[in-house]
Amino acid sequence: MIGITGYLSCCYRVWCISRQLWWGHRIPAYQVSFRNGHPENQKADSHTMWVSGRCYQEALEKAAAQLNVSEEHLELTQDDDVLDTWFSSALFPFAVHGWPSQTDDLDRFYPSTLLETGHDIIFFWVARMVMMGQKLTGRLPFKEVYLHSMVRDAHGRKMSKSLGNVIDPVDVIQGASLEDPSNGPKGLLVPLNQWNPSGQWDLRVLTC
Repeated sequence: MIGITGYLSCCYRVWCISRQLWWGHRIPAYQVSFRNGHPENQKADSHTMWVSGRCYQEALEKAAAQLNVSEEHLELTQDDDVLDTWFSSALFPFAVHGWPSQTDDLDRFYPSTLLETGHDIIFFWVARMVMMGQKLTGRLPFKEVYLHSMVRDAHGRKMSKSLGNVIDPVDVIQGASLEDPSNGPKGLLVPLNQWNPSGQWDLRVLTC
């Protein structure tokens, strides 16, 4: 049986945590430069320096200490990227209860007991919630994980927007013809108002 250390070592991979999105937690990294007029300005421009901090002031103090200069000589610019969606989502179990503050909700509702999800995001989400929970709170975020079934197309593939094999809700309501090429892989044999009350339809035959 592989221990947790062995499991993590065999599954090790580089994780790029930055994304170019309009939403998300902005990366707490700041590019440091000297203000105009400071004798080290040219040197700073040619040797890019970055510091991290929970806020601008913390990053500024860190940069000033590392460069051994006064804070007024420095100017910081925060990275425009945001953290990867799965990185932010990994904070969900405790962040929703007010963490990092020690709130009453955090004491009462964290950790929880059960997580319900799909097997396709065990690595993307579940494992990362566990890692973040252990690292930042010292506790597992949940004790059990319940995996629901997955709806798949006629080829056994997961239904997704990127594959284009999802069902259009409008087609479910109004019906669509499989012979109409404009419907692509979305067409349904019957509209919702003709759905078999027994619920015995095989979803695989409803998509092409």
